[in-house]
Amino acid sequence: MDRKKMPRAVVARKGRGGAAVASPPPPVRKKSVTADVPLPSAPSTKGEENNVVLPLVDVVEEPPIKEVPDWRVQCGFLNETDKLFRAYPCTKKPRMPNPSDEKSWIDVMLPRTEDEFLNNPVALQDMADLCTPIEKFAAGTNILVTGKDLSGKTSFVQLFIQRMYPEADDRRRRILALNAATMDEGVLLSKMDHFKRSIDKAKPHVKLPYVVIENFHALNPRIQQHTIGPQWEVLNQKRIFFVLTAAPDSNKVTEQIKSSSKIIRLQSLDNPLHILHKLLLICATQRIGYVRPAIEYLLKRKRQLLGPSILALQQLFLRYHFVSIENTNRFFKRPLALLDTLEIVDMCAPLKRCRVCTLVPPCQHTTLQHLYDRVTRLRAMYPQDNQRDVCPDFRHTGVCHVFHRKGRCLFDHPLDIHVIDTTRLVERCAVHTLPLPCTHCATLEATHAREKGLEKDKADAQKEIRRLKKMLADVDHALHAHRKGSTDAVVWGKAKEVQDAKADDFMTEMARLRRQIDATTHKIDAMDPVLQALHAKNARGFAKGLGKGHGRLQPGVDAPSSVDEEDAAAAIAAIQMS
Repeated sequence: MDRKKMPRAVVARKGRGGAAVASPPPPVRKKSVTADVPLPSAPSTKGEENNVVLPLVDVVEEPPIKEVPDWRVQCGFLNETDKLFRAYPCTKKPRMPNPSDEKSWIDVMLPRTEDEFLNNPVALQDMADLCTPIEKFAAGTNILVTGKDLSGKTSFVQLFIQRMYPEADDRRRRILALNAATMDEGVLLSKMDHFKRSIDKAKPHVKLPYVVIENFHALNPRIQQHTIGPQWEVLNQKRIFFVLTAAPDSNKVTEQIKSSSKIIRLQSLDNPLHILHKLLLICATQRIGYVRPAIEYLLKRKRQLLGPSILALQQLFLRYHFVSIENTNRFFKRPLALLDTLEIVDMCAPLKRCRVCTLVPPCQHTTLQHLYDRVTRLRAMYPQDNQRDVCPDFRHTGVCHVFHRKGRCLFDHPLDIHVIDTTRLVERCAVHTLPLPCTHCATLEATHAREKGLEKDKADAQKEIRRLKKMLADVDHALHAHRKGSTDAVVWGKAKEVQDAKADDFMTEMARLRRQIDATTHKIDAMDPVLQALHAKNARGFAKGLGKGHGRLQPGVDAPSSVDEEDAAAAIAAIQMS
């Protein structure tokens, strides 16, 4: 066989003794678990004897990825309720009820996995410690599960047994399930004795056997102390332990049992978010069709209670097969008054937020006129047949949601039984799309008027400066002529005093005129930035409204200006007063 055609891993190298030594294959390079891109080639060195490539760097750490928070959560557009409905959307293929759904869902709809066991992270951690024993629970221990009604005691025990014994055969041989509420003490003792003998005869097992007694609080203290107590000690010596459930807490359990047990306290689902999570989890796992307003109204009618809400959901599903607003109203016999006048916004509900401004319509982009046109167009498509009954949904709301979803309806939809309120459909501004009179246009006009007024004041001030400068020049010329005339002859005594007094009057008048020129110049300098700001805003059509709750301008009251304009106006007023 030609040496060049042999595989690389099989190519032999002759050593000093002439024996063929197989060259080992190059080592496989390690890759980072979190890396999604191929690693860059690292510098390497070759051995002198065996030609093995030795990598110098195994893993190149990637820089941490910076998480960007969701703007909808920060701005309040996505709350915890919205997240739950997004996580559990309505199934695309809802199912019909079957005979197995007639059993109470409180006893049937139990958590199947640990992820479905809600609001008890500490209990789940205790379960993990008990199933994979740490040093504290290595020799085995008894378990006492306490909690209020519908807090998940039975579900916790089932999840614990399922995790401890994944195989059904092992659960049947190593677990004894009893119910203290339906069994007397003789039956309990006989079953525990039979279970103890069967464990003694069975082969040793890696995991410990358990006796599960539910509703242990139903046994009175005498039975717990004198009947269960001796069996408790005997079974624990044989490494057979107990799993008990008691409600609402461990006060009805004897001290002997509490002191030798690991107590697990479960938190009930009292938070409305947890109850909503449970209902949506049932709808998702059981393929029950629903709409969000129906679920929210169901929880509202049942006062956010877990048990009544689950039973109401079961009865509604068995009777109407779909949890919709119409079926929920029929189920709760909700009285709906027939409205003669309908609001456009109510007929379009539920409304999604505008994609541009994220506001609930009507807004600048989705106006009330657009909503009215859509309602009118849809109502014109409704089937109308005078020989049939009036659609109940159309009678109460003015729109047919069944027709919107399916494109058909078997009832009549007379359009003359309602009057749509169109008083809010007024003419709107062509620039700002606000109802006329437009407050933004009014503020823009006020800003233009203010700019013109300031320009007039500036022109008047400049005219005043020119007049003052002319007066200053005249006084200066008169002073110069006075001094020139007084130098031609020597004047003494009273005449000199008169000439000096007249020169002082000229000097005083010139000082007064210079002060007026400086004040007017300072006034013009203060007007310039305000005029520049107003001119820039007016050039781009900037205008501010009157704020929330002030939709119209009051007669005789100017529109408020921005902060910088108000500060400049205050400065100008202070200058004028000075």
